[in-house]
Amino acid sequence: MEPASRELLERYEAGDPLAARQIYDRYAARLLGLARRMLAEKLAARIDPEDVVQSAYRSFFLHARTGRYTLRESGDLWRLLIAITRHKTLHAVERNTAAKRSPVREAAASDFIDREVSPQEVTALADELAATFQQLEPLQRQLLELRLRETPLDEIAKTLKKSPRTVRRMLLEIRRLCERRWLDHNAEQLSRLPAPRIDRVARLDYRDFVLEQLVGAGGFGKVYRAFWKSHQQTVAVKSLRKQFLLDRRAVERFVAEAQTIASLDHPGIIRSHGLGRTPAGGYFLVLDWHPGGDLTQCADLTPGEIMNFVAQAAAAVHDAHQRGIVHCDLKPSNLLLDAERRVVVTDFGFAQAMSHAEDCPTGGTLGFIAPEHLQGAAPAPAADIFSLGCVLAWLLTKNVRQADPYSQVLKQLAKQCQARNPAQRPTIAELILRLGQIADIE
Repeated sequence: MEPASRELLERYEAGDPLAARQIYDRYAARLLGLARRMLAEKLAARIDPEDVVQSAYRSFFLHARTGRYTLRESGDLWRLLIAITRHKTLHAVERNTAAKRSPVREAAASDFIDREVSPQEVTALADELAATFQQLEPLQRQLLELRLRETPLDEIAKTLKKSPRTVRRMLLEIRRLCERRWLDHNAEQLSRLPAPRIDRVARLDYRDFVLEQLVGAGGFGKVYRAFWKSHQQTVAVKSLRKQFLLDRRAVERFVAEAQTIASLDHPGIIRSHGLGRTPAGGYFLVLDWHPGGDLTQCADLTPGEIMNFVAQAAAAVHDAHQRGIVHCDLKPSNLLLDAERRVVVTDFGFAQAMSHAEDCPTGGTLGFIAPEHLQGAAPAPAADIFSLGCVLAWLLTKNVRQADPYSQVLKQLAKQCQARNPAQRPTIAELILRLGQIADIE
């Protein structure tokens, strides 16, 4: 029988990290569905529902740790999480639709100016929009006015007596004009970025890639399946969101991810082909494309398959540890499958060097992040052990019947990996050995 929500909350308040994972696993999927239903189609392109749910859980765990919440009736925890998620969703919508009928706000949120606007920027953007209109032909101005009113493209085409293809081409021209003006306007700030160092390694030509499909999006970036023309191969292109282009720390973190991957050499770790810059001044990272999806998309796995997947991930992470790198964000969605259904570890955006213990930013995903990392501890291999234990438990819960004898042994191993005290967790070499021993028994 699953533990009651009141018991889970009490265990979390007492410091049980497994309770946090159980709270997350029990409600996350339903909360994600709630956030998606609350977001209109146009807003869904700007607001990631998963980010909203993660924010809701961060708030809940932060306040729950101080004993703020008291559950009196069955279902109170679920109702509480619904309320927090609704609040976070509405707050995100409010940020993205403030002054929603203002041309300034609509221009900033549209495809023409793809960045969020703070209240302090409204006046500057109004001037920018007015200057942009002055540079447009009469037909382009009419098109932009219609688009700012969120008029559908087919209606715009009828109004202007143009084909939809021509309208899309005109919109692209307007967008390029806005991007050029944005670069000119921010030239001084861009010059203050660590651009010379970055540009020396950002050598890939953006025109050499055809973006085919958006396959993933997060708070800091987007991932596309793309075709690399000069190499005649499919690759993954990860781009940094434009609103972070002037954020020095975000740019440095993005570049650091590319350099971290380049420093690793293991078949179970995603391979990087390098960095490049977009015509608008953004940064993109080119990675190997793996068509097998990730472990969240796997169903009906046997205990043996789960053991193999976790052991393969552990072997790749062990190699990174030996090179001084802690991943810090291991979770099923960051474990890809290659064409031979072997695990490939990806997303080193939160990875940390063990030699840089001071001033380490906290990163990771609730439900998989080690408790000591949340408290600001220096990066250490034990944090990845905790996350691998969470991955093992998650795969078992999703795929294996409770009565399976091997799943019980694996669950016990997962629990040991999730020990609150890092010293009580097995080393990664011990984890790989234990998984191999269980596989031999099976």
